[in-house]
Amino acid sequence: VGFLGVAQSDVDFPALEILTELLVNGESSRLYRRLVIEEALALDISGYLAPFSERGLVEFSIVMRSGVEAEDLLRVFQQELDLLANEELSCEELEKAKNSLELSWLISLKTSEGLAEALGHYESNFEDFSLVFQVKDAWEKVEAKQCRQLAGNIFNLSRRVVVMTG
Repeated sequence: VGFLGVAQSDVDFPALEILTELLVNGESSRLYRRLVIEEALALDISGYLAPFSERGLVEFSIVMRSGVEAEDLLRVFQQELDLLANEELSCEELEKAKNSLELSWLISLKTSEGLAEALGHYESNFEDFSLVFQVKDAWEKVEAKQCRQLAGNIFNLSRRVVVMTG
């Protein structure tokens, strides 16, 4: 399942990173909890936000349980996304996502290879390697209202693309 995202240079990119994080990172994430644990429609779900200089996709990969109808799974999936557009995030959920992103970012910079990858990414895409050190500050500035508005724009049903494989 895919939705057209925003470019990494867009002011909304940090908020979209936070939304993706709270939707799919870990067993307590919104989509994992709803689709895998509560509704038992899926075996697993993961997501990815492409960090490109141009607009990319917010991608979700879902492994459906045997016997589940795709339409049922997609209906519940979209309901959960719609909640983000219609309800304000709690401070706790927002902070949890920010903290999780920060931890992953710090771990990625721990090795010389990870740091070189990050510096090279920002230098080659934005001609400014120092931007790698501004990522955490960008996340900190994101507010719940921005996430709600962005979720309504990005995760709109009319903008959804679904590809199913056997």
